[in-house]
Amino acid sequence: TICLTQASCFGLCALFVWLLGSLHLVQDSTKLFAAMYYYITPTNTHAEAIEYLSAQGVLTGYSDGMFRPTRALNRAELLYVAVNAVGLTEDVERCIKQFRSTYGNGALLFHDVPHGSWYEGALCTALSHKIIRGYIDQNFRPSQLVTLVDASAVLARAFYLPMDDAGTSEWYQPYVRALSDKNAIPLDVRALDLPVNRGIVAEITYRLLTPGVLKPSLSYELIASGQPLHAAAGSDTIMEIIDRVNRERAKYNLPPF
Repeated sequence: TICLTQASCFGLCALFVWLLGSLHLVQDSTKLFAAMYYYITPTNTHAEAIEYLSAQGVLTGYSDGMFRPTRALNRAELLYVAVNAVGLTEDVERCIKQFRSTYGNGALLFHDVPHGSWYEGALCTALSHKIIRGYIDQNFRPSQLVTLVDASAVLARAFYLPMDDAGTSEWYQPYVRALSDKNAIPLDVRALDLPVNRGIVAEITYRLLTPGVLKPSLSYELIASGQPLHAAAGSDTIMEIIDRVNRERAKYNLPPF
């Protein structure tokens, strides 16, 4: 029995997080997470993705042993993930050397990208492969936080995902739909235009790298409607949460709660 009072608000939120976390299937419960970080356990929603990408060197943690899955990514970090994920790391040094040879040692890729920046080589490679773009004012805005739209565009280009722009009203629709078609949009995505965190980007990238791993995914329509799965957390009824979770579980032949 659950008593929905103000005192149980925290418990309701915790239950909702648990329900979402339960959608994550751990194929081997005895598996050792060699690349795990403090506060990341095998039951974490994105634990499998974080462990996989860390082992591959695609997206790693910090020197203090933390991964910080809830920290938002910026544009520089996103392009670094994309370049690493699709195996273009060997092009990084070659690309920047060629750029310097062509335009001179003092040349800048963008006005706001300092010479020798840690992401400069990855940016050069991403530009040469048309994975990422700058702005019309010749700035890249590396510290700008990444939304789902941004992540969809960059990763869809990096992985050469097939896209259909027929009947689309927004430029980003084909990119988001491309990720949705690959079951790559995790259930904790909040909106199209809100910043996404390291855990979400890790999950999206992991799903693109391992297409055989099927997990519940949000559709473009559901996100665009402003009522993705997490939105029910603000409801006054626990059954709305459970019903929506069970609908997602049914798609993957999972037993209902």
